[in-house]
Amino acid sequence: MRNLRVLHSTIEILTSEYIVGISKLPCLESLVIRPSTREFWFEEPAPKGSFQNLRKFSLERAPVELFEDIWKVQIFECLTSLKLDFVTVHPTPEQTRVWSEFLVSSICNDCPGLVDLSIDFDFDQNTDVYVELLPDEIILPMRKIPLEKLDLRSAEFCNNAIEGYLVIPSAWSHLKTLCLVDVGVTAIDLSWFSELPNLETLIVQLVLSTPGPPDPQLVRKTINTRFKVLNSWSHRVNIRGDVHEIARWLLSLWPGLDRVEWTKGEEKKPDPIAGALNGAIGLLRRLNETKTRLSREEYGSRALSLFSEGL
Repeated sequence: MRNLRVLHSTIEILTSEYIVGISKLPCLESLVIRPSTREFWFEEPAPKGSFQNLRKFSLERAPVELFEDIWKVQIFECLTSLKLDFVTVHPTPEQTRVWSEFLVSSICNDCPGLVDLSIDFDFDQNTDVYVELLPDEIILPMRKIPLEKLDLRSAEFCNNAIEGYLVIPSAWSHLKTLCLVDVGVTAIDLSWFSELPNLETLIVQLVLSTPGPPDPQLVRKTINTRFKVLNSWSHRVNIRGDVHEIARWLLSLWPGLDRVEWTKGEEKKPDPIAGALNGAIGLLRRLNETKTRLSREEYGSRALSLFSEGL
């Protein structure tokens, strides 16, 4: 038992009857907890200095009330990965707001090394309740932790989404993977996400059309060449307009973009419009790379004049 690294158990393991025992497992790195028929009440925190090697914690299929009592056990300081799935919701929007603010604040204050955070606020999707990603209460506190992967489900930006978009570059500056499967995003909205300097993969619900003028509140400060995959959490390919212009717009945001994927639902035949978009992305990216390479040569200006303005 002293060499145990991964433990799956029910909530009883965190009661005073057992917590001292598992605190003596020096190699424990990952702990997965599920509720049981026994109601859990906080009794006492874990022994001071214990759980120093615990890096991953998952709370599965939990009622929302359980989080506060579990957090008082104080075993989370050294976590790098945290996964929370909730199967109940609060009865009013105000209670949901207060609870979600407390949850995020607790995580950001008590897990200084957290790089991977996953929260599903309504795992069974039994309601139409969504947690609002309020800029000051939910998004900005995440500046305290070096998140590289963030997955938030049953969550959406507030009615004035731009308020949230304005703060994500500073709050999520370390992110490499961002998953917001319930957030609908247009081609113009994507420009806000392009300001995340280290982002490599974005998963949202895409609605792509020929882009209009960019939002005047956005001042481009970042050119992210690491970004490769734009993913739409939908089985439906929602593209309207000129795929060539959409591809050009996407590459203006992320010059290294490799492809757009649609990954929810059963496997099906490739959509011809999606194929056309990805074909245009590949062609234009290679042309841009060729132009960049030619611009470094002595004959660059003459060679570049051979390209039409449309390319």
